Amino acid sequence: MSAPTYVTYTVLIASICMLMVLLVGLKLAIDRAGWNETERVSTSRTASAAFIVWYALALVLAWAEFFRGAADRLRADSPDGRGRALAAVSGQAGHLSICRHQRRLQRGCG
Repeated sequence: MSAPTYVTYTVLIASICMLMVLLVGLKLAIDRAGWNETERVSTSRTASAAFIVWYALALVLAWAEFFRGAADRLRADSPDGRGRALAAVSGQAGHLSICRHQRRLQRGCG
């Protein structure tokens, strides 16, 4: 299911506005710090570049669908225990803890 077109633009504009507010707040904080001009400019440029690169990286990863969820990422029966949250929601938490306890006993760990 895809999102309506306006949602994409709304999120993009809101994200850019938040980044601008962050950079303006950073500039105000650096100006009030009492540093000399060289330190202020250097810190401001470095921090601004870092935030802009971070935002661009997040956009590229989102465009590549890196953050998209998948139905099989969390399974209630996963052996590494990542399925605990899903199991608790689905009411299988007690069953999973019993199964893990039985596996420990079989391996001699319990």
